[in-house]
Amino acid sequence: MTTAAPSGSRLPGLKPLGWISAVSLTISAIGLGVWSWMITHRDALPSLEDRTGKNLLRHYQGSSYDTWLLLLALACISLVVMIQRERSHSLVGRRRSQSEGPIRDLLRFAKEQPAALVLFVVYTVVMVQGTTWLYPELVGWYKDVLDEQLLNNFSIRAGFIRETMKRDDFHFFPLAHQDLHVLSWFTAYVKVWMLVSAAELITIVVLATRFIRRLNGHDAKRGSALLLITALLLMLHPATASGFFQFIYCERFLTFIFTFYIAAYLHHQRTGSIASFYSACLFGLIGIYIKDVAIVLFIGPPLLTLLLGSLGWINSYPRWGSDTPATWLTSYRLELWLAALLPIFLCSYIVLSLLPSTYVNQGAYGDNNKSIVFEPDWRFWFLTLISTARLLLAAIQKIRLNLLDCLNLAALAYAAALLLLIGFQSSKYLTLPVQLVTVLDLTWFWSAALAPRLNRALPWRATASLGSMAALALIGMESAWHQPSFATTVHGIKRQQASWLGAYNAAAQQARLIRRNGEPVNIIYNKISWLSRKRHLGRLHYDRLIEYNPETKTYLIEDGINQGGIHTPQPGDLVINIDKTISSLTPILKQQPARLLFRFDERDNSGAIYRLQP
Repeated sequence: MTTAAPSGSRLPGLKPLGWISAVSLTISAIGLGVWSWMITHRDALPSLEDRTGKNLLRHYQGSSYDTWLLLLALACISLVVMIQRERSHSLVGRRRSQSEGPIRDLLRFAKEQPAALVLFVVYTVVMVQGTTWLYPELVGWYKDVLDEQLLNNFSIRAGFIRETMKRDDFHFFPLAHQDLHVLSWFTAYVKVWMLVSAAELITIVVLATRFIRRLNGHDAKRGSALLLITALLLMLHPATASGFFQFIYCERFLTFIFTFYIAAYLHHQRTGSIASFYSACLFGLIGIYIKDVAIVLFIGPPLLTLLLGSLGWINSYPRWGSDTPATWLTSYRLELWLAALLPIFLCSYIVLSLLPSTYVNQGAYGDNNKSIVFEPDWRFWFLTLISTARLLLAAIQKIRLNLLDCLNLAALAYAAALLLLIGFQSSKYLTLPVQLVTVLDLTWFWSAALAPRLNRALPWRATASLGSMAALALIGMESAWHQPSFATTVHGIKRQQASWLGAYNAAAQQARLIRRNGEPVNIIYNKISWLSRKRHLGRLHYDRLIEYNPETKTYLIEDGINQGGIHTPQPGDLVINIDKTISSLTPILKQQPARLLFRFDERDNSGAIYRLQP
């Protein structure tokens, strides 16, 4: 296994890297100085209760984020231009591979991978079926999409910006959900969004399969059913279900970008491609802003490669001192550039999050989370075991490590960061990047160790069948163990969608019937609901929309006749529960009799409509 290193003269120089790191560290040092001063001189700053303080915070966040977005856009555009230039340069004197057209390509893929194609199609249909905009968080974001009668598509959606940028709770993920933000400019149909989400997942599976083939040096698409096994192990997991069957978690987009990052990284290691050098930098730069702990995923592999390669534990990387400094710098040029993501991230976090959050001083996001839960599955222990074993074998010079080993250690560090901050549960969407790396290990073990031995005694079709059945058996055992399965996770998401939609439509229908009878339409809902007048309830036809405050036990007329006044529940009022538990309506319903008009099912977290009786 060798690395085709490019000529040192064609690699990006280290002088720009030095300037970028120096500027980032200087701004970080100044920012930390300001932060320290703010802690000890908080009274010298304008109070947030005054207009001056609010204006100061708003102008600071606006100008800082605008500057950051401009710099990020310039950096990304520059990297894209350099990628295209290098690709054009690499094609000189080399014939482009000609595609036979999308239809012929699809037919050829169907012939080569029929089972995988069927899985992709069925999975996509299940993802799209029943999808609505009725998700937590998305309820708030989507209202901006519907504003202005869809006549002002290419405009900034305030909901997406408030959720991710200009935060003041020490949380930092400015590019999370911005893929949905851009997608909303082109279509308001969430089923199309879900098609895009399905395409992202399929792309992850294809790139992960290609990663393992390239890592093993096997380019043949036949022999071990690698694509199908990868798809089964990754797609039929509860973390994937909760992450991809909903739009509200940034791990979906993070895993998508991370897959491109590691694919470009490995491609550069194998071919020395300058285009893949810039691609890794591009995806790394985007990825560190999708989630605050994502920096561990993107900075871990290059730092570990620098460390382990300098110890002589990684193939094709020189041991420290074994070559001239110029050769060492050339061999680790990509790692040195990717290491600059750390000071860039620190600078961005200090300026965009730490300083405004310290000024607001409302506490960190997740402070109310008192319990830290650790619930790993067998996949996590497999990742831990194989990472530890290969590291020990490399230490005694029995094996050489590769990029996957660095990804393993980075994934474990990411899992540790999750555990320290909010807990680690393997079945949750938070672990999607860790699940991806674990699947890479499982498929690498299959294609590098097991399948070649079986192929010596069995036809390749028999080996492929055995691998596929083994993957299905593992998934079946996971479903039988005491953890949420893929099927139960999907069923829960689909049931929630159907319950919310059913209750919303029932409320609209009952309001129309009451109005048709000439009676006043008063709708009461609990304040804890995700929905409100601004969030879609305002589209119902009512005379009064009344918000019940469970803390003050008061009924505020949020919209309609006598807006802003206090309402007393009376016979004929509709009491609705769309997205919370039916028990949340108990304080309202216990005051007088009520007749049930709609209930999705008998569970407590069911959509329900009641009408108060005399």
